[in-house]
Amino acid sequence: MRLVAASDIHGDYAMTRRFGMATLGLKASAIIIAGDIGPKTDKVLSYLSKLEIPIYTVLGNDDFPMDVYILEDIPYVLNIDGKCIDIGPVEIIGLSGNPGSGLAPPDEKKMEVTLQKAFTRASKPVILVSHLPPYRILDLATRHRVEHIGSKAVRKVIEQYKPILCVCGHVHKDGGKRAFLKDTEIINIAALENEKASKNQSRRFAVIEIDEKKRCTSTFDYLINTDLALEKFIRKYV
Repeated sequence: MRLVAASDIHGDYAMTRRFGMATLGLKASAIIIAGDIGPKTDKVLSYLSKLEIPIYTVLGNDDFPMDVYILEDIPYVLNIDGKCIDIGPVEIIGLSGNPGSGLAPPDEKKMEVTLQKAFTRASKPVILVSHLPPYRILDLATRHRVEHIGSKAVRKVIEQYKPILCVCGHVHKDGGKRAFLKDTEIINIAALENEKASKNQSRRFAVIEIDEKKRCTSTFDYLINTDLALEKFIRKYV
């Protein structure tokens, strides 16, 4: 089973279209989105829904709380926040990242309760999709001030339940990196948007393969124009 995963789209419709074409070319079975979809949440998701494959998504801190109604209205889109979804070989559990909170600290108690309820329903290996990384794992922010901005609740639940993979975003600087928390692989897939100010931290997504033994492997991929001459390629992307 092949999944593609993106995060921190931030309303970039051009990258959304290219991501959709890449998804089609990869013949993915489903899409995972780890939050910060909007603005233009309806436009982004409506385009991806044309692929007619499931889109498992959570919201991020820069999304709006009312966006949950957009998720309900678009075909093929499933809001997995607080849910445990059986997708065949594995189950997916989702956790949104305090939509509408901006840079405010997350409600850790609420998040832990949400995750505990979801994990008690799991009966297969789990892929956890959380907008926020686990605390002190791929979560070192430097844009506004230097600090770890991951979730302690996410870390605690990973240590307790040991999902096979955690897909997160939020911290663009740590996007494209992987780490391990005990037996759980953590991948930060931020950011799909084309950030002109930080070219090496954008246009990124992940490909996740699940084999017949329910083992996960993941690779990072990038949306770039490989037809450019070398000088233009370096100027545009490096």
